[in-house]
Amino acid sequence: MPMVRIDHTRRDDPDFAVKAAGTVRSALETAFAVPRDDFFQVVTAHEFGGGLFGPQRFLEIEHTQDLVYVQITCAAGRTKEQKIALFQEISSGLARETGVRPEDVIINLVENQRENWSFGRGEAPFA
Repeated sequence: MPMVRIDHTRRDDPDFAVKAAGTVRSALETAFAVPRDDFFQVVTAHEFGGGLFGPQRFLEIEHTQDLVYVQITCAAGRTKEQKIALFQEISSGLARETGVRPEDVIINLVENQRENWSFGRGEAPFA
């Protein structure tokens, strides 16, 4: 039931959104054992200087203006090892599939309780 938001700067590749979404979806399947048909994603392209901001250097990591932000909201309960595996799978997958530098992939995992989800009709199946 992860909800994924991917924000990036526009690229020459018109398939960037599809590639990025597929990469994150695959990483969630691998690292978190999320079922294949359990995905909800929003991918938003931004112009350079049009809403995505970050430092040139943070925690000894050099960033370019080509940042990609991935925010994943999901139910709590994964281990630290699963989270690290997810982060590594996403950053290496995006580098492989889209050419984004792994240093420019910023990932934020937001955990909540299953009762906080509705998948349609206002129903709360886990409440």
